[in-house]
Amino acid sequence: MQFKSTFSVLAAVVMSMTSVKLATASPVVETRAAEVDGHIYACTDDNRIGECQNLGFYNGQCENFPSDLQDDISSIGPDAGWVCVLYINDYCDGSAGSLIVTSPGFTALGYGNDALSSFI
Repeated sequence: MQFKSTFSVLAAVVMSMTSVKLATASPVVETRAAEVDGHIYACTDDNRIGECQNLGFYNGQCENFPSDLQDDISSIGPDAGWVCVLYINDYCDGSAGSLIVTSPGFTALGYGNDALSSFI
């Protein structure tokens, strides 16, 4: 009878330790802002100077340049491994022209200088 009583107490202790361990082992859930897939660095002057912004983007999603960079970009380049298409018009409308850029990009744009409005 004492064995049965000792076993019951031992089982209760083990069960309580297990529940404590499970409670402390649960993962912490964090709410994080969505991370972008890559970045494109755009500057208003040649040689990556002037007003510059490192713009985040999502793969395959068209983005208009912020208004302070619209039609004012002279040097630009995406992160290594990315190929971006730059557009003269907003909303990646290619009717006025486009330009492909890969890393490291252009330190002095010829075509598209001070004319770019969007990219994908």
